[in-house]
Amino acid sequence: AEVLRHHYAQAQGRARAWIRRTPDATGLGVVHRDVVSDPVGQARLIADFLDLDLDPEAMAAAVDPSLYRQRTDRLATPDA
Repeated sequence: AEVLRHHYAQAQGRARAWIRRTPDATGLGVVHRDVVSDPVGQARLIADFLDLDLDPEAMAAAVDPSLYRQRTDRLATPDA
């Protein structure tokens, strides 16, 4: 788990750096626990960010809160 966490953090850092140095690139950070707690609201944010006519209700239907097992204080911040 620690090795995966390390590689994930590295990949995230590379992606954020690429977005910062690429003039026409923008990014949207989506926090997993926010998607689980408010799937429709987060789906609307994603649709707005993409500037597409998407169905937030249908997008939210794909979220299965029963799969959210990692509920520790360690996840209190998006960068944890």
